[in-house]
Amino acid sequence: MQTTRPLMALTALSVVLATSACGSISPGASAAEEFTEHFSSAYPDQVLEVVTTASDELPWVSGEMGGSLILADDTPPDTLAEILEDVTTWEPDADADYDAVGVQANGLCLYGSDSQQEPKTHLRTKLYAEGLALQGTWRCPNWLRSYETTYRGELSQLMQDTATVRSLWGEEDGELRVVADISAPSGSVDHLWATLPQTLPDVLAAVGEDHPVKVFDLTDGDLRIAVQPTTELTDLQAVAEAAAGPDLPVQVMQGSLDSQQSERLDALAPLGDALRSLPGVENILVEQDRVTLSTRDLEAVRGIYDAAMEHPEFQDGLALRIRYDRLVPDADQLSFFYEHPSGSAGERLSVFEELAALRTVNRLWVADSRQEGGNLDVQVDFTRPLVDALPQVKEILPDGIRLKVAGADHRDSVTFTTARTLAEDDLRSLYEIPDLGAIAQAWNDAG
Repeated sequence: MQTTRPLMALTALSVVLATSACGSISPGASAAEEFTEHFSSAYPDQVLEVVTTASDELPWVSGEMGGSLILADDTPPDTLAEILEDVTTWEPDADADYDAVGVQANGLCLYGSDSQQEPKTHLRTKLYAEGLALQGTWRCPNWLRSYETTYRGELSQLMQDTATVRSLWGEEDGELRVVADISAPSGSVDHLWATLPQTLPDVLAAVGEDHPVKVFDLTDGDLRIAVQPTTELTDLQAVAEAAAGPDLPVQVMQGSLDSQQSERLDALAPLGDALRSLPGVENILVEQDRVTLSTRDLEAVRGIYDAAMEHPEFQDGLALRIRYDRLVPDADQLSFFYEHPSGSAGERLSVFEELAALRTVNRLWVADSRQEGGNLDVQVDFTRPLVDALPQVKEILPDGIRLKVAGADHRDSVTFTTARTLAEDDLRSLYEIPDLGAIAQAWNDAG
């Protein structure tokens, strides 16, 4: 049970506050400050966090503000009802439209216009009585009029909360639907909570053990699972049905939960299988207009590229992206990208390979040209001063390349088209910091 009470936190889109003879210059922000002050002082033992959003169209003219509260899990139901009523009826002194969002406790948001307000309130009362809270979170929306929010959490958290709801909920309690956005794996749920299939994680795990799951969708009617396109779809369907059992209809789909997109991706299934099996490939994403492959082996990039370009299913209109993930000591990894757009003429993969091999590079994006004889786009950032990095860049890049390059301070970034000799006027920058003359001289001195 959550009983600690940290300092108030104010989350606002606009928090600049000023006043004049005409009133507040930012009425929305002023209303947000009033909301925070009122509820944090009126209910100090219950309010853990004040959440506001505010916007102001024109100074001194008008504004709008939405507010909600996160309450301690041990807030009694009658006190929660009192606070919710206060949130609903409160009005700011500032000239701003107020959106009374709601209150959240035990991981569950309650607000008046919610179509499930009654069953959610009933569930929260049961959670309070047992000293429990949801493992996932059903948060309040930022603006009440924008949308009804969804439960968010990992699949394991949803299943834990489903077990809790099942233990607390009886037929006499009526219907409560869980509408959820799930991560790990990615998916969505819209199902009666107390009868949510217990075999859901088993089905996803069984399919995922044989082939990467892209996304899933569970409704009262069935479970649909989109996998990366593969020629083994029939086998995966059998695996899913065996794990689901007779009470959960399940359908495994190619690449997308949209039936039309799934049919189009079916044609790319042989390509997906072939590229997935290449040495060094860690992950693959097959989309209608692009195939993305990731590797941690720079030496594998050339083989991956050649295999993709030579495969008979790699058709016109399909782009290729290769992501090279380099492990570094003080970070999880650095990701460098090589792009081959649809219709590109030739390849300049050696430029990517040479730049990616430099230990002083910490950001890299290279793209082949879409036009015959056209230029290559290169964006590269270094961990060293720009003037010190330029000799390495010049040695690798041929003339006529559209280049954006930056040193350790990203504000010294410059853009130019490579040539053996540059004038100061050939360089462009969004910032005033770079000494364009010194950068041009450093480039020319590199030989």
